Amino acid sequence: MLDFDLAQIYGYETKNFNRQVKNNIERFDSDFMFQLSDIEMEEILRCKIFTSSWGGTRYNPYAFTEQGIYMLMTVLKGDLAVTQSKMLIRQRLSKKKTGINVTIYTDPKTKLTAQDIQTVLKNL
Repeated sequence: MLDFDLAQIYGYETKNFNRQVKNNIERFDSDFMFQLSDIEMEEILRCKIFTSSWGGTRYNPYAFTEQGIYMLMTVLKGDLAVTQSKMLIRQRLSKKKTGINVTIYTDPKTKLTAQDIQTVLKNL
């Protein structure tokens, strides 16, 4: 998942989310997190519009692997982050038992709530 999607899920602004990650960078090896290359950015995100207040994108987003998402749970604080972490753990354990994997792709403009994610997971 990309940094802006995870920031939204955990209730952070992307800038503050990435700051938390950078403050704990020793926890995020290259198999947990990596920054998209210019080519990947063009290919994967060409249909989406990402701009900074200066106009244009300042950086390519970070992508987090499943292990990186679990590591985020040890780094991010706050009520929503704790709630989302618990939900993700429960969801993963539940899907692991049934052998189903779930990936949720969203438009960065979409506002996801914990209830939205729970509804998607219940309807599987």
